[in-house]
Amino acid sequence: MNEQYMPKHKQPIKNEEAAMLSADVLSYVGDSVHSVYVRSRLAECNKCKIKVLHSIASKEVSAPAQAVAIKNIETMLTEEESIVFKRCRNAYKQNVPKHSSVAEYNLASGLEGLIGYLYLTGQDERLANLMEIAYPTTN
Repeated sequence: MNEQYMPKHKQPIKNEEAAMLSADVLSYVGDSVHSVYVRSRLAECNKCKIKVLHSIASKEVSAPAQAVAIKNIETMLTEEESIVFKRCRNAYKQNVPKHSSVAEYNLASGLEGLIGYLYLTGQDERLANLMEIAYPTTN
């Protein structure tokens, strides 16, 4: 497990408080945390050009890649995590996906919501473990 790439929330909130946040807020936070995680990990490639790093990062944070990632970990989720994932996955979305299917977009939203929840509640080690399993060939 490599937690060095995972941002850490300085003032975690209680699980009950995080559960009261909207699915959109959890996914919004999770999207940011996921992006920082991917970019921090890619920053170790000192010989890579920024254009290449950006291209790789864009692919890794895309809805199709996130849909595959959640499928890698879905059976490992605790009951609480599964509830958060499903709530965020099933939340109404105003945006129509441009580069993915609706199913991929929904799965990606669920993953982002789960990441946001784990981040906000300070479950850093659990989040790092899940990300390592979710992205086995990129860590």
